[in-house]
Amino acid sequence: MANNNSMKNQWFISIKKNNGDIFDISGLQHNYPPKDYYWADPFLYQKDGKDYIFYELYDYKKGVIAYSEIREDLTFTDPTIILETPYHLSYPFLFEENGELYMIPETGASNRIELYKCVIFPDKWELDQILFDNINTADNNILVKDKRYWMFTTTQPNQKHQLLILTSESLRGPWSIIANQHIEHSRSAGKIFNYNNKLYRAVQNGTGGYGRGIYFKSIILDVENSIYDENIEHSINPVWHPDIFGTHHFDFNEKYIVLDGKRKIND
Repeated sequence: MANNNSMKNQWFISIKKNNGDIFDISGLQHNYPPKDYYWADPFLYQKDGKDYIFYELYDYKKGVIAYSEIREDLTFTDPTIILETPYHLSYPFLFEENGELYMIPETGASNRIELYKCVIFPDKWELDQILFDNINTADNNILVKDKRYWMFTTTQPNQKHQLLILTSESLRGPWSIIANQHIEHSRSAGKIFNYNNKLYRAVQNGTGGYGRGIYFKSIILDVENSIYDENIEHSINPVWHPDIFGTHHFDFNEKYIVLDGKRKIND
């Protein structure tokens, strides 16, 4: 039997067909990377009748952004790397505007928030704009509400639970910070979405360790009256796979639901 010194953590991605209840995660198909890599932070995207998944590909040294096509049997094609920098990348948040596709990956190691534009789908991406400089953030999300852009992110390190909310009149800024407050379970675990007439923010449950689980918080954003509030209404715990002890990212569209999970493997 392998001892603990020969084991390491590995994130992998699981997927299922969306049956109409996004919080039903039964019947997941598990997709595992080779042992020298992990896959995390999956975001779904559809184009020209094909289904894609964009995610962090990590070689235990540095993360890059990759994508795969989703096959009908819920397996993935081999990763294609589309974005690599001298610093770590993860969390490839995708955003459409005026017929163009953009990505705001986590680039906290560069101490700035970067916007990338897809110039040839899905393989070619270019740096379009530095949205905010001299800031170390994790897992950025964009929300358009009340004719304004809102960015939800957290300052590093994650243990401080500092939620940052920035706003702008346009995607390219200028962006300004309107809230910087301590909120438990503030780090993003996926996009902000409308579901059953409520606005939800997926966040990481870090109780008991990094990436322990996922909470879904209903949020109220009332800038006119200086009100922001969020309340936990749903959760996903790491019980959907026999070998996992963490899950920290969720995404869905009308066809699929995806999560990531953390397990121990032999080094």
